[in-house]
Amino acid sequence: MEARKGTFRYQMLHLGDIFVAKMAKGFRLFGKSSRGVVVTYDLRELKRKRKKVLLHIGTRMADLKTVSPELDIFQDNDLSGLFNRLERIEQKIELRIQEREERLYPGRFQSEPLAAAA
Repeated sequence: MEARKGTFRYQMLHLGDIFVAKMAKGFRLFGKSSRGVVVTYDLRELKRKRKKVLLHIGTRMADLKTVSPELDIFQDNDLSGLFNRLERIEQKIELRIQEREERLYPGRFQSEPLAAAA
């Protein structure tokens, strides 16, 4: 005897399938939500790193000016490395902000596809 879809008997026979479908949907939503949390925390950490690098740049520039004011600060290898590091952090911040905006407001921002974060 075949139970018709929508009847109580059908639902009891397929209770496991219904349960698994609901659980799969919940896990998909949880995965999307957890990625949003990870992006937010990563963004906060990147901003903290940017602040530290800016502090190091300021300290290094002050040191260079006190030691030899006539020295061209842009020829200093340490300072150039700090600026390169700052640029990489800024790029990562932009990617995270773009990803967060796309998650919060899907379809609102028409932009280039997200590049893989380094």
